[in-house]
Amino acid sequence: MGTLRVTSANAEGEFVLQEGANKIGRGRDNQIRIPHKSISRQHCIITEEEGKLRIRDLASTYGCHINEDKIGNGVAEEGDIIRLGRVRFVYEGELAAADGAVSGDSIAARPRPSQTDPRVEEQSAPEEESADSAIAVVSPPLLEKPCEKHPSVFISLICPKCHLRYCEQCVNRIDVAGREKKYCPYCKEQCRSLSNHLDELERAKDLGKRSFYQSLGEIVIFPLTSAGIWLLLLGTVFHMILDYAAQYSVHVSIVASGYLIAYFQKIISATTQGEEELPGWPDFAEWWVDLLRPLLMFLCAAAVAFLPAIIYGLMILVNGTPLTMSVMLPLATWGLIYLPMAILSVTVKDNFLAVQPRAVISGFVKLGGQYILSTLVLSTMVLARIILANYVTGAISLPVVPELLIGLITIYFVAVEIRLIGLMYFLNRSEFGWSRD
Repeated sequence: MGTLRVTSANAEGEFVLQEGANKIGRGRDNQIRIPHKSISRQHCIITEEEGKLRIRDLASTYGCHINEDKIGNGVAEEGDIIRLGRVRFVYEGELAAADGAVSGDSIAARPRPSQTDPRVEEQSAPEEESADSAIAVVSPPLLEKPCEKHPSVFISLICPKCHLRYCEQCVNRIDVAGREKKYCPYCKEQCRSLSNHLDELERAKDLGKRSFYQSLGEIVIFPLTSAGIWLLLLGTVFHMILDYAAQYSVHVSIVASGYLIAYFQKIISATTQGEEELPGWPDFAEWWVDLLRPLLMFLCAAAVAFLPAIIYGLMILVNGTPLTMSVMLPLATWGLIYLPMAILSVTVKDNFLAVQPRAVISGFVKLGGQYILSTLVLSTMVLARIILANYVTGAISLPVVPELLIGLITIYFVAVEIRLIGLMYFLNRSEFGWSRD
């Protein structure tokens, strides 16, 4: 029987196809289970017939593609690139190494060289870590490898989304505001320098060798660095838009706040993998994965964190009794303690049920003093907003300046907090034992 070999970033390996129909999906009841958020619970059915692979889409959210052509029912031949959601495979009709393949329970981390598509050969280089493994060492020759489509040109670019590598002649070039930008011909994401990407991996590997407290200085100054300053400024603009939109348009306020929250979720996710460079902004074209799902996960985490305070508030409204701060303050404090770990849990596990107390409280215990520090950062942000709003900004008569000051302070503390909780997981991931459900 043939095999499907994974060629996407962070997951390399292969699946042996069984006789008859092979159901692929994120759910545990599939013959081949791929726990990736772009894969539907029941994504497709594949059947091998006479050395060819027949693929039938099961109304999946992000579809099935053969050589980047979307199909409902299609046939792939040996060497074709098959993409399910954002996960890419190459179909190999004959099993070259039976002991190197895995059953359909999870993605393996044992790559084999490609003998078919040059893009796949480039992708199979071990530059990324698997879901629970340490960061792999990247060999320098990757920077000196010629493109198989254009042998006279070295590969020098990588797509940050699908992690395929290209030479300067392979990419699409688009002029944006007088500057030429290079885009992946498959997923349309802007490509970045391969050398910078490899440097980033090395920095992530070095970061993994440091302790949490040794990295605190970089976290605190991160919003003021060349990368973080854009987050600080743009986040402040979004914050001001929220303040003004709340007075005139609830819909604009919801969209702006949702977009900002979704981006913060992406930063946390990137930091949990040791990435120092900020991820790209959420894509409206990928509205479910990049925008709505992260927002709903945040709201779920916040609802569970502040559930005791919410229940107490509802009881006051129903009974008409006055608010008692001696009761509300501890309940709100508990919410601030619970929220960061709940957000981290749903982000890493990519599962709404990850906000349940068993997972969150176990995280408290494993992190100890590190987590106490993160809750102090969040509490300091809340206290700073209260002080600014009630005692400082009232003394400033200049227009816009009070809102600008509050926005800067808020986004600064939020940026520090999200990097802090992401780093806590990255440096302690072996103790957590979390995985995507």
